[in-house]
Amino acid sequence: MNDLPLERKWTFYYDTPRMHKNYSDIKSDTKWLSEIEEFYTADSIGNFWRLYNNIIPPSKISYKSTYYMYENNTKPFDCDINHLNGGSLIFTIPYDFQQESKEIENVWLKFLLTLIGENTDYSEYITGVSLQKNRRDYAIKLSLRIKSEELNDYYIKHFTEINKKEFDAKFQSHEFH
Repeated sequence: MNDLPLERKWTFYYDTPRMHKNYSDIKSDTKWLSEIEEFYTADSIGNFWRLYNNIIPPSKISYKSTYYMYENNTKPFDCDINHLNGGSLIFTIPYDFQQESKEIENVWLKFLLTLIGENTDYSEYITGVSLQKNRRDYAIKLSLRIKSEELNDYYIKHFTEINKKEFDAKFQSHEFH
């Protein structure tokens, strides 16, 4: 049986402060990028599920650790050419310590499936998604090729509807110095 190919390949990265020699000294995207771990590229539905079913769930990663899933040939930093003129839509999910693991795993999976399924309007404008575990919340960052209020409103509504949950969300433009 042939595995169903994805429309785009998606590369997974992992970052944790423990991986860095001196986390506070990371000053540039290139230094930071050299310190994160690229660990898998999924090109089919079967490859995606093989990875997803064998990684540590978001609720179990350490604080300040981050999972990234970006389209192949796009790096998970703001100045990558593929989203140079865009920004990130950041969704904040506070901890609910009673429901934490089940809730965040479901929300994260719905974000990932939306990207690999390419089943929304404007999916061509998404370059990737990341999840960072913080002390009081999770931050899910949807990276976009362009700046657009219409696009932001669409994705806030979309992820609110599929998760049946309101999110705090804000847009952050990719700024370069």
